[in-house]
Order: sequence, then C-alpha cells, then structure tokens
Amino acid sequence: MTGLSYKGRRDKGVRGEREVMSRLEEEGFDVRGLEGRGDHLASKLGVDGLPVLLHVEVKRQETLRIDEWCRQATEEAPFASTAICVYRRNEQPWRVVISLDDFLRLIK
Repeated sequence: MTGLSYKGRRDKGVRGEREVMSRLEEEGFDVRGLEGRGDHLASKLGVDGLPVLLHVEVKRQETLRIDEWCRQATEEAPFASTAICVYRRNEQPWRVVISLDDFLRLIK
C-alpha cells in the first residue's frame, strides 16, 4: 500500500488513464470510454486497411498483478476487440501486455 487514501489512489488511476488515452489519440486512435466500467476502446485502421479495435485496461499501481489485470481485460473485452493491459509503476515507463496470439495477429 502506498499510503494514499482511496481518493488519492483513484485520482492517480484516473490521471494514468488520461495519459494513456492521450498517447493513443496522438497515434491516431479514436478513443472512447466504456460507460460505467473505467475501461476504454481505441480504434483505428491498421496498415492493411482493416480496423484495429483495442480494449484498453490501464493500471497505475506499484504492486504488479499482471495476470489478474490481463484476465480482467480479457473477460471485459467486447466481441472482436483485442484486450491489452497498459501499466506503469512510479518513475517507470508505460508498458503493454498482450497475448502472443493477439500480438502476432496485429502485426501481420
């Protein structure tokens, strides 16, 4: 536990979500929040002209629970979207976790 109150932890998470969504928008993704879930969908046309639809789960936490986060992202991902988990710890860069099968499909 970082010593932050619930509000402090939530604010930190919201700032992290905004940071990631801004980066995706800078890269040409159309980003929209999923109502009441705290998750986001990011979409754009891929290099092959086919749509890329990402279900984005953002975590801004010191204690890593990557398997739990990935399971959550996968379970909550809408049909035809690719679940990704974007996370970072303090003073660290953002990192993305995606299944190998999904990664290979996206880079084809």
